[in-house]
Amino acid sequence: MMQFAGKPGPPYEEFYTDLAQWAIDVHEGRNPAGRFAATPETVAATILHAATDARPRARYAVGPLAHGALAMRRMLPDPLFDRFVQRVFPTPRAEPATSRTRKTAAATETDRA
Repeated sequence: MMQFAGKPGPPYEEFYTDLAQWAIDVHEGRNPAGRFAATPETVAATILHAATDARPRARYAVGPLAHGALAMRRMLPDPLFDRFVQRVFPTPRAEPATSRTRKTAAATETDRA
């Protein structure tokens, strides 16, 4: 699977894999979000509009998915909108505390050497 940014490996390796698979599923229509995603032509037209606008805005919503998400952002309280984002988009998984503790201890031992 592709890598987006950062060094390969924990803690974000699974997240990048999940995010790449999610993007592929959206693009290929296996994810409900794909039905509402903007086409590349619509995105290009919006970029051209933004680049040539006499008074450009900070954000341009493109397609029904973006318009719906921004409307939800305005209407929902923060905790509900955050829950929506967490359910719809991939998020990094928490690393088990015991694994973090072992890594921290190993790093401390290395620093002492």
